[in-house]
Amino acid sequence: MKNMRQDNDNKKMRVGLVGSGYMGKAHAIAYRNAMAAFAIPQNLLQCDMLADATPELAQSKALELGFSRSTGDWKSLINDPDIDVVDICAPNFLHKEIALAAISAGKSVYSEKPLALNASDAKEMTEAAERAGVKTLVGFNYVKNPTMQFAKQLIARGDIGDVVHFRGVFNEDYLADANLPFSWRLQKQFAGTGALNDLASHLVQLATHLVAPITSLCADLKVVHQHRPLAQNSDDSNTGVGEVENDDQAHMMVRFANGAQGTLEASRIAWGRKKWFVI
Repeated sequence: MKNMRQDNDNKKMRVGLVGSGYMGKAHAIAYRNAMAAFAIPQNLLQCDMLADATPELAQSKALELGFSRSTGDWKSLINDPDIDVVDICAPNFLHKEIALAAISAGKSVYSEKPLALNASDAKEMTEAAERAGVKTLVGFNYVKNPTMQFAKQLIARGDIGDVVHFRGVFNEDYLADANLPFSWRLQKQFAGTGALNDLASHLVQLATHLVAPITSLCADLKVVHQHRPLAQNSDDSNTGVGEVENDDQAHMMVRFANGAQGTLEASRIAWGRKKWFVI
């Protein structure tokens, strides 16, 4: 996050967080850890305002995550003159609208991935930020891992010779149980793709960072659990089933600009895998 203020390291950065779910909580914890790890004074990095779906939820989560203020309307957060950085951890389909509004208001934007539901929307957001001259960041955090930075140094120095093959695997089991309930994450209009967006995007980002741009690929996406139960009634009976619209698994064979080859694999239904990340 320090890169977003390279022009003035001593300027106060007041963060407005949109969304307090799993990733919102992770971001809030990261801000606290960053202050401790890098000796950032609390008066220079402030967790100022949190926005969520309702005023009640926002207030509760602001107290839990250490934010000074809260709102049930993300537009109020963006339009608040005291907010410097808008951190977007809302569901995928909201990223574009929130980011464009924040850019229009002249705010720096930190958005979780996927940046948008499709490439054209992501390009529109990128071009809007470039025109406005605001600083932006996408949540591809693995590239900042010290291990990955060391690997980048080894490759750049030629310590391991020429890279001719890259293998990346990112498997999880958070949707391995076919009886887990249906949610927005399984619908294209709200989530876009599935394991491809959620997991394989990290592999693509790391592959291009460590090796070279990807110039061609052959890919396969598969829905394994095609239906999931909807919400349950009070008597534990199901109200029906929902059709899963995006991928449980994603596999790719790729070729890089420098001639190297690679394979990328991601799954959200791999039993026993908890952040199982291999490159």
